[in-house]
Amino acid sequence: MAALEAAGTSVNFTTSFEHLLPSLDPAISGIHHRHGFGGAQSSGGVAGDSVSLGVSRWPYLIDPQGQAVRWIRNMESSPSGDGKEDVVVVSLAEDSGRGSGGGSGGLGGGAGSSTRGGVVAAGVSGKGSKGKGGRKRKGGRSGGSGRSGDAAAENALGDVLKRCMEHGSALLLEDAGTVLPSVLGPVLARPASSVGAAGGSGRVVLGLAAALAGGAAADDGGESMGPATIRVGETDVLISGNFRLYITTRHSNPHLLPEMSTTVNVIDFGVTVSGLEEQLLAITVEHERPEVEKRRGEVLERLASDSRERQQLEDTVLKQISEAGDDILDDEVLIDSLSQAKTVSKYIRDRLLDSKQIQHDIGEARDRYRVVARRGSLLFFCASDMATVDPMYQVSLPSFVTLFGRALKDPLVPFFGGGAAKAAERCSALQKAVTEAVFFNICRGLFERDKILLALAASLRLLLDSKRARGEQTALLLRGGAVVDRS
Repeated sequence: MAALEAAGTSVNFTTSFEHLLPSLDPAISGIHHRHGFGGAQSSGGVAGDSVSLGVSRWPYLIDPQGQAVRWIRNMESSPSGDGKEDVVVVSLAEDSGRGSGGGSGGLGGGAGSSTRGGVVAAGVSGKGSKGKGGRKRKGGRSGGSGRSGDAAAENALGDVLKRCMEHGSALLLEDAGTVLPSVLGPVLARPASSVGAAGGSGRVVLGLAAALAGGAAADDGGESMGPATIRVGETDVLISGNFRLYITTRHSNPHLLPEMSTTVNVIDFGVTVSGLEEQLLAITVEHERPEVEKRRGEVLERLASDSRERQQLEDTVLKQISEAGDDILDDEVLIDSLSQAKTVSKYIRDRLLDSKQIQHDIGEARDRYRVVARRGSLLFFCASDMATVDPMYQVSLPSFVTLFGRALKDPLVPFFGGGAAKAAERCSALQKAVTEAVFFNICRGLFERDKILLALAASLRLLLDSKRARGEQTALLLRGGAVVDRS
């Protein structure tokens, strides 16, 4: 951009371009807040939502910290608020005891099963099953060894897939590898001929887009799609319009084969520095100023509700105009409807403006505590980078968030009273408490020789972030100067 300005070019461009925020309307932002994401830039998941909207392929979510799984579980939870999940969770883990299998007769064997290709289903509610914390889904064989075990696992997954497609349930496939089971092939490919013949359209809005829209798939015209038939194994299955499929992997950088990457929508849910900062900011403000965070949640919900109402009103008006006769001016019912819609639209527009102003004021109050969240975010990535020194130095994001919250609640941190004047002193004390808590807890799991490395990495990162050091200075310190050829 600086080069364009210096050249005096006539090309139009903006100097404050943000590719995510304009694509997220208030309705989507309200869904983010309701289902566990604190801000508009709370994580890579928000980027994933905006990328996935309107696509016609099932999402393959890169989820090294488990954020996507938690968000999907919250989003698919029962609207009655009883804590149950209307989602079938299947583990595709190829090894280890990360499976959550039930007793004998379950899909994939007992707890901690390490059978290659084993399938484990859990967290099922509705359709005659128990919700979160209930019994594991039964029926089906545990995975064996060799081809027989792979075939049994494929058959078990096929049975679960058929039931979800027929009943319109959400199916979450966890711990997927770079190669998916072959039984998913017809579903991922989704022949346009069978979908178009049943639903009247060759394209379906799938994955996260369908879930964000309320869990129902829609065609290009936005109308509800009819049932489609897809062959799974030896059976033709009638797929419900409410069926949703999510595939997640713990690999931070999976190498997918071209034939697989073209059948799924790859979305990175990995946490970023700014994304984690937003999450920690919500935690900090909720602890320090709970009334501000509560008010923010109410404003976001109202913005989402008003935006949906305005969109529905616009759609209704357009539908009435399209269905009107040749002489619109003689249609008194349509004229009265348009007049009423204009009044309601003005009222909603005024409410939206008020809500945005309140949101701006709340944002200023929250930004006073941003330095604390920023410090926590930087320290998390310092600790995460230690895994490049030794693979044992793995840091879990949920445990780090717990540690961060515990540091905020430390009774030894001085409190200077309320008001904006004392907020800076309080934030300085919280920064020190968070830094000490994170450093000493991470050091417990490090070899003695690596503790000084963590201290150096954290110091350099904090100096760079505060602009007290420059990148070329740290590069000179770490790499040394270049050898000069004196000949």
